Amino acid sequence: MVIELEKFYSVKEFSGILRVHPNTVRKMIKNGRLHPINTGSDVKPNYKIPDDDLLRLMSESFEQSQGV
Repeated sequence: MVIELEKFYSVKEFSGILRVHPNTVRKMIKNGRLHPINTGSDVKPNYKIPDDDLLRLMSESFEQSQGV
């Protein structure tokens, strides 16, 4: 039996992968485009963004580039 664990990225890691500023990732979270887990508090959030969000964004980007 194989158990796959979901990978999570910090805001800094995620922004590095997308090559955008961390504030852009924070705006995507605020706008509901990303669905992170907050392991911090409301005052000082520490977001962990699931790999599924990265895959979804890549898929959306590919579809837009193909005109789908």
